[in-house]
Amino acid sequence: MITRPFSNPIQRRIALTLLTLAGAFAIAASWQWTVERRFLRDSRVAAGTVIALGKDNQATVRFIDDVGAEQTVRSSRTSMNPTFREKQRVAVLYLPGQGASAKVNEPMEIWLVTRMLAYGAIVCGVFGGLILRGRLVIGPLKQTRVWVRT
Repeated sequence: MITRPFSNPIQRRIALTLLTLAGAFAIAASWQWTVERRFLRDSRVAAGTVIALGKDNQATVRFIDDVGAEQTVRSSRTSMNPTFREKQRVAVLYLPGQGASAKVNEPMEIWLVTRMLAYGAIVCGVFGGLILRGRLVIGPLKQTRVWVRT
């Protein structure tokens, strides 16, 4: 069995699609980075206490905002290894007057979406560039049989 690579026009289309996707990921990552930077610039810091650990060691944190209202925030970070323990003091970031916007002050909690979008842009850009330059030849996943008559 011999696997035939895609033709050059199809290779070019695939490469350009990946490069377009990389550009979209890069734009989304830069937008998300701007949103998170604005959040960090405008946010206030409050001391919170871990009140419960949920499924996959997801922490529930209670804190008091600038208005004096008690707020609860759930960490979006899950882990097999416990990163928090009950009654642990943690820093919480929130926008003034918007306790629901709170996030636990951890880099992974704040920058996760930005990082994933940036990684997507890098991966799509590298593969798209390699395919476009002819350094990476891709073919169909299904192998086709070629019969040679002698």
